[in-house]
Amino acid sequence: MPGDQAESAAEPGNAARAGAAAEVPPADSGARAGAAAQGAAWYHEQAVRLVLWRHGQTLWNVEGRFQGQSDIPLDELGEQQAERAARLLAGLGPDAIVSSDLARAMATAAPLARLTGLTITPDKDLRERYGGLWEGLTDTEIRSRYPAEHAQWTPPGGESTVAVADRTGAAMGWRRARWR
Repeated sequence: MPGDQAESAAEPGNAARAGAAAEVPPADSGARAGAAAQGAAWYHEQAVRLVLWRHGQTLWNVEGRFQGQSDIPLDELGEQQAERAARLLAGLGPDAIVSSDLARAMATAAPLARLTGLTITPDKDLRERYGGLWEGLTDTEIRSRYPAEHAQWTPPGGESTVAVADRTGAAMGWRRARWR
């Protein structure tokens, strides 16, 4: 009877699939461990560890200005931040360093390149969002001049959120495929 199959399937060692009961032998813990080890080895062979690291401080960060793709250099504290981060990140043993081509990003990556002996690969597709008319303005100025656009976070003349995601996602996907 159908009810008997459902009860039987709920018992240890039994499984129900597509309305039928089937006996499943108890799992062998040794085989399970072997499969897990194989899975872990495959994962480590296939995995790419990606560390995303934001640039150090700039004068526009201090002033609260929207930087976007304006090429603003690091300030003195930003250079110190880059040096400290490089010492920490070098311990991860990176295989590659890829950076936005903007000066602040390249200057942030430079100490890590120096410590590891790696070359920085610049990629314009890793730039921050182009802010159009917002670039160089403070948040107060943006809210005052562009209240509707600020509420929707759509900079006039700038990149949409979707465009940024498409651009950076494509850059990261290409890199991942290349590193496999």
